[in-house]
Amino acid sequence: MKIKRHGYFWGLVALLVICLAAGLTASAAVASAEEGIAENEIFTSGDFQYTVAEGNATIVKYAGSADVLVVPDQLDDHVVKKIDEGAFSPGSGLTSVTLPDGLTSIGDSAFSACSGLTSVTLPDTIMFIGEGAFSAGPNLTLTVSQGSYAAEYARENGIPYTFINE
Repeated sequence: MKIKRHGYFWGLVALLVICLAAGLTASAAVASAEEGIAENEIFTSGDFQYTVAEGNATIVKYAGSADVLVVPDQLDDHVVKKIDEGAFSPGSGLTSVTLPDGLTSIGDSAFSACSGLTSVTLPDTIMFIGEGAFSAGPNLTLTVSQGSYAAEYARENGIPYTFINE
């Protein structure tokens, strides 16, 4: 009985070493296998193109023509966590965008080509906003939560802002 347990242990150790040698963590290898999703595979849901990593969606392109847009919190059962660099370029006719709770990151120049953008509502879950993410909107006002990263970003970058529920 001890021999079988011992062999099982060393089998798991060998599997872990192989995964690490391949540059994968055991959890990433299992997650990718369970999802059946290739790295950098692009999916489409409505007007959004996105990738999936660790079960979460990153929006890489918006191809719609809405002027007022509420970005969904999920795309095909994947929670939207990130908006990639330049995802909303070239600027469509967007004037107002509401971003979903749970979103944590907005990439560089994500909305920089949206010169008609006047209002963006950011959730308090945002932890990163890239360089020039909102650089093209001269009439832009961000709506943010008091004390949030987004409020600090707006203050530091000279972008007018208001607080949610004001």
